[in-house]
Amino acid sequence: MHQLIRDRHERLEDSVPPGAAEGSELSLDDRALAPYLLSGLIRASMVQSLDHLDAHRGLMEDAQRTHVWAEYTLMRAALETACTAVWLVTPDEPEERRFRLLRLAAKDINDSKDAAKLHRTEPASGRTHKERLDEVKALAPAERRAEVGASLGYRGIVRAAAPAADVEPDFLELQWRILSGLTHGAQWATLGCSTGPPRRLPSMASRTSASPARPRPSRFTGLQQACLLTGKPCTSPDDLRG
Repeated sequence: MHQLIRDRHERLEDSVPPGAAEGSELSLDDRALAPYLLSGLIRASMVQSLDHLDAHRGLMEDAQRTHVWAEYTLMRAALETACTAVWLVTPDEPEERRFRLLRLAAKDINDSKDAAKLHRTEPASGRTHKERLDEVKALAPAERRAEVGASLGYRGIVRAAAPAADVEPDFLELQWRILSGLTHGAQWATLGCSTGPPRRLPSMASRTSASPARPRPSRFTGLQQACLLTGKPCTSPDDLRG
């Protein structure tokens, strides 16, 4: 798995050009959403996920060190950013792909507003939070503009990405919750998480009413999921649409 992580990380970082190919579906999305680039955010999420996976690999393989909790923070970040890339690129309808980008853009603006308030600073652009948010909303269909600024969390993003890893949404959400719990030192996650070897993941195809038992999550399952979600030999965001 470590060699796989290294190869994917190097392949994606070295790929040129980094954006969508001219004439591709994502290039049309980029044109419709300018100045917001869907292909750029997908690529950034992929690189961020692989960066965290490579950091985990470096600890385990290069430094040959393990920790009780620290690695789980890397797994969580890798899983969340991998799911974000998949969530953005999965819809076949361009309108839905574009709307998801606008929701993330609005969330970023709202988060930056909160940070600026704490830091007692104003945006360098001189534009107000409302002006920036209105710009994003103007790119959305009129009937969905009210939804653009609605609360957006990782739970929905993670669940929507589950089919790409061929696992049930409940199972992938469980992995994410365990990793989040371990990141924050939650006792339920620390006491309840198995430290045994990885177990076979329950694919959606193999799950039937005749086999209701769920395998107990292992400490490496989140790492496996993130690898699966970044598993295509991508050199650009367009490859995920292939």
